[in-house]
Amino acid sequence: MSLFESINCICCGKPIMLLDSNLDDYIEHAKKLNKEPEPETWMWNGGAVQKVSAGYGSTNDGDIFYIGICDNCINDNYKNGRLIYDKDYLFSYSKFSEDELKEFERKRRRESNLNKLI
Repeated sequence: MSLFESINCICCGKPIMLLDSNLDDYIEHAKKLNKEPEPETWMWNGGAVQKVSAGYGSTNDGDIFYIGICDNCINDNYKNGRLIYDKDYLFSYSKFSEDELKEFERKRRRESNLNKLI
């Protein structure tokens, strides 16, 4: 696996950098735990980094990628329905009202239905 200290946002290209640490610190921590380094668990400044694996049916099936998405693009894309909000894993409550969540879902369904017409 290639390890990295920064990754560009998949939407706008803005760099997302490691927060308050350096790559060697993360590698050393993983070694102490006898684990592989996991960039998706690291602290990132201004965005999120996640591992994405392509399943059967994709031309990339079986491949695993790391993607970054900056906070601005996260906010824009869940509001327009392209990014599906699940929950806040830190707290037991949602930062969004029921009306906001319904609106996000309405926009997601609208885009999904438009895609079926293509």
